[in-house]
Amino acid sequence: MVGSAKKKKALKQKHARVTRQTVRNAHARDTHTKVGETCQDGSIPIDENLEPNLQQKNIPSMKEVIQEDEPISEDSFDEVDQEDEPMAQESAIDSRGRKKTRGPTKMKDIAVEPGSRVHVDFTDKGEPCGAGSISLSSYLGPLVREHVPVTLSDWRKLDDGIKVVLWKSIQARFDLDQEWQKAIVFKSMGCIWRASKSRLVSKIQAAKNKSERLQLKPKNIQNRTEWKRFVRAKTSTAFKAVSEKYRAIRRKQIPHTCSRKGMARLAEDMKKNSSDPSSVSRVKIWIKSRTRKDGKPVNTQVSETIEKLNQIEGISASSSTTSVRDDALSKVLGEDKPGRLRGMGRGMTITKLTFFQTKDKYVAKMQEEHSNMQERINHLENLVNKLVTDKIGGEADKTRDKTSTAVPSAEHQHQHQFKKKCKLLDWSGTEEIVAEGCWISSDPKELVNQIPLGPNAMKVWVDIPNIPDAFLWRPTSNMTFIQQAQGKTVAWPVERVIMQMDGQSEEQDNMSGASSMNTNSKKKCKLLDANGSGQIVAEGRWSSSDPDQLVHFVPLGPNAMRVWVDTPKVPTASLWRPTSELEFIEDAVGTTVAWPIDKVLML
Repeated sequence: MVGSAKKKKALKQKHARVTRQTVRNAHARDTHTKVGETCQDGSIPIDENLEPNLQQKNIPSMKEVIQEDEPISEDSFDEVDQEDEPMAQESAIDSRGRKKTRGPTKMKDIAVEPGSRVHVDFTDKGEPCGAGSISLSSYLGPLVREHVPVTLSDWRKLDDGIKVVLWKSIQARFDLDQEWQKAIVFKSMGCIWRASKSRLVSKIQAAKNKSERLQLKPKNIQNRTEWKRFVRAKTSTAFKAVSEKYRAIRRKQIPHTCSRKGMARLAEDMKKNSSDPSSVSRVKIWIKSRTRKDGKPVNTQVSETIEKLNQIEGISASSSTTSVRDDALSKVLGEDKPGRLRGMGRGMTITKLTFFQTKDKYVAKMQEEHSNMQERINHLENLVNKLVTDKIGGEADKTRDKTSTAVPSAEHQHQHQFKKKCKLLDWSGTEEIVAEGCWISSDPKELVNQIPLGPNAMKVWVDIPNIPDAFLWRPTSNMTFIQQAQGKTVAWPVERVIMQMDGQSEEQDNMSGASSMNTNSKKKCKLLDANGSGQIVAEGRWSSSDPDQLVHFVPLGPNAMRVWVDTPKVPTASLWRPTSELEFIEDAVGTTVAWPIDKVLML
């Protein structure tokens, strides 16, 4: 009797010591978590050493632990010894010849360095896809199993501190920053956590004794009492009845072959491999997900279902519908359960699908309108370019100017048949006609003496040098004066070229060109603000008032003057007719501009 009493007393003392140590460890972890919560941003800091130790903060007192525990026995004393020496137990298991496994997945190769986060793509319905989604899916499982204990009754009751740690850990490794991405990732983690918990419960129910069940305890559950309470709940008669009910429902479901890829990534792969992505319906996705790699259905039931689907699809091929309530899948398998849609991935509902279909329809309409508008703009641009070219080009010259002393070359004769006559004004601003010739091109990419023409310039063939010693606008090593350019092409400022319009005689051209330029253009003038403020914005010289005169490739028109700008008085004043390169008065210094005739003061 004395020996039995001593043995019981020793057992109680041993059990009390273990319980006190467990409570002290739990309080120490709670203190560590509170210290981590004092960061400047109010969140728990990310630490590789801290994350595995994060546990729930509901720490029972010493008295509660002793009261809730089972009656002390020799078997319980053996369980305590096994808990104190887990490594010795593992080595004992290995020494008994049990098969070694690779252990849980850690995904330690995921980049954690700044700037090397893994990019994750998403489908138009907000589901992860692409290569980055595979790494994300592999990482979420170990992460949620490490930080979230299976003793949590409901995923929706997850502690905010653990949520912060999970999200920060994911953001450190993946390029995910949006709130909607966070919602999708946490929903996926919830499903992974429930599946992991279900597998663990199956192992608990299959265990033969308490020792085997204790070996199944995850490392993130340090409180043995909490684990025993969880085991008792999952091995109770009431839970087994509920579990068997849902197992029966599960056995009635048609299995798929997607594994962890899921319907969303399967649909995205099918669209990429299809010549017409819009033809990939949820019926085709469902059939593909229930078919093996060799093309055979997973079982006889699936084979019969696919045959019925193909028959209905063949009958209703002419009447395409986007409603999931009327497609072949709903007709064969019945209406979808509330909150779920077959073949559409996790979390998709009829309400969400309707929203996405409406959005896609609106986006497609906007894209079509944008395409039509772009076509109209391109048509108008081509029309304007054609009108300008016809105005400048005109008819081909049929006769040569007999006053030319130079013998025209073959190139000259060919170009002369298709180009319009023009006169070149002195580019320095004297308004003197220094030469006569033919317009060839205004293309900025056109080469003149092996140099691109560039903007605001014309390629001109020089026929008659009126002022032989006038300097060229762009001299070369072989040509410096107009006389040296006779019978050759030169570049000339576009505003210093006077084009001869269709049907206009040379005499009229001289009158509107030489006479106007040499006589009237020397008259100085002042330009009033075109907006009507009455302020003098610039000083210059009157050039022409001919409505057919071109100003930056646009006819001058009625009630307007072509004016050479010399001095800007208000540099930021807006031009009357701005262009892509000329917008303010200061931009037009040294060039000609069009100005309202009632806003020009002659001096």
